[in-house]
Amino acid sequence: TKETPPPPEPDHGKREAIRKRIETMKLWGLMEELQLSETEALELFPKVRDFDRQEQERHRKERRLFRQLKAELHKRSVDEGRLREIIDELARLREAGFTAERKHIEAMSRLLSTEQLARYIVFNMEFRDRIHRLIRKARGRGHPGRPKGPASERHSPLPELPEEPL
Repeated sequence: TKETPPPPEPDHGKREAIRKRIETMKLWGLMEELQLSETEALELFPKVRDFDRQEQERHRKERRLFRQLKAELHKRSVDEGRLREIIDELARLREAGFTAERKHIEAMSRLLSTEQLARYIVFNMEFRDRIHRLIRKARGRGHPGRPKGPASERHSPLPELPEEPL
């Protein structure tokens, strides 16, 4: 089967402008949701930014490894050792992500009340989901549960999962 090429990515300057706009929207939303004073926001926001940037970098590395894994699987002769290296590196990255998230939540709990921390966690999850939906829509992928075209024309042999649990 022939793979469809991904849509062209925006140039780096445009992507950076979009990232900054999303970051600003998130910080304003957090300020409102958590009812932060300016002083609290000034203390909290650098920690949120740092964590978000670390997460973005980890996700970039995961996507790169995923592409490598996929490329290895499409080779005529699969290199089991190389597959294991990639799988192990993915596992290490995910474990590091869980550890970083736990430490971030601990740091946030020193700055926020328990209710604010709960609101922070919910806000982050919902904000991330909204951004992912907007990105999919902008790239023309629409609803992930409704693939377009016949199965033979889609790039993945697996159906996409619905956004919400059944």
